[in-house]
Amino acid sequence: MAVLLLILKIIGIILLILLGLILLILAVVLFVPVRYQVSGSIGEKTTVRIAVTWLLHAVSWKAAYEEEGFSSQLRIFGIARRGKKPDDAESGEDDREDGAEESEECSAADDIHAAQRADGPQADGEQKTDGTPADGEQRDPKSGNTAARGKRRGGLLHLLRRIPERIRTFFSGLGRKLRQLRSSIKEALKKIKDVRTFLTDGRHREALPLILAELKYLLTHFKFRRIRTDLTFSMGDPALTGQVLGGLCVLPFLYRYQVQVYPDFEAENTYITGTFDIKGRARGLHIAVSAVRLLGKKEFRIWLKWLMHR
Repeated sequence: MAVLLLILKIIGIILLILLGLILLILAVVLFVPVRYQVSGSIGEKTTVRIAVTWLLHAVSWKAAYEEEGFSSQLRIFGIARRGKKPDDAESGEDDREDGAEESEECSAADDIHAAQRADGPQADGEQKTDGTPADGEQRDPKSGNTAARGKRRGGLLHLLRRIPERIRTFFSGLGRKLRQLRSSIKEALKKIKDVRTFLTDGRHREALPLILAELKYLLTHFKFRRIRTDLTFSMGDPALTGQVLGGLCVLPFLYRYQVQVYPDFEAENTYITGTFDIKGRARGLHIAVSAVRLLGKKEFRIWLKWLMHR
């Protein structure tokens, strides 16, 4: 009996430890905020830097957009994992196409040289490989000219035979690009049709106000903690520049932060230059509250069910 009670005691202690760990992880996920920062400059060299950290930088993601392109890096407990550039796939495909074209050109050149080497001994006949006449024979200028003309004729014929292949390669690549463009257009039209269906369906019209209300709630709690800007802009027209400045002045939240915007009424072109720095944080608790409230609405559950079965 004592052994059974000891086993039950050990099992109870293990279960309590597991429950405590689960509660601790849940509290960390819900209450530890995710901090983000967006900074950069706008002008001749536009740069954007994004940093997202969580749990004392235990998880961090940094991204940067500069003249060299887009780059990102993810760190989990100090282990770095560099993200892939978005244009790597396209550049890789272009490199493969360029490599294929270069290989075709190289193969064509090799074929020409091979034809020339093959024509050389046939045209020269009794000559040695180094171009000197065989023993007991004299060099014939006419035969040398005939051999040179044969080489040129063979190379020209080979190039003429390669032209149809190059034309087929060009038109096949053009057809592939046209098919890709057509598929992209079809995909865009399909997305536009889905958005139109979403806005016109009665179920969506009932769920959309609920979603917008929760987004407003999240934006209220995910508000920026710091905004610093030092921007100069011009719309190319003094009247239009003044209207934009007046529209910015009526936004009340800008007065809470260090937002400095300077209009340029003398410039004749449209531009915006300067620097910006934005910081904020978000908690998982607010996302969980919004999710629970949305799932409690029948209209949202109907819309979510429709969305999951598409």
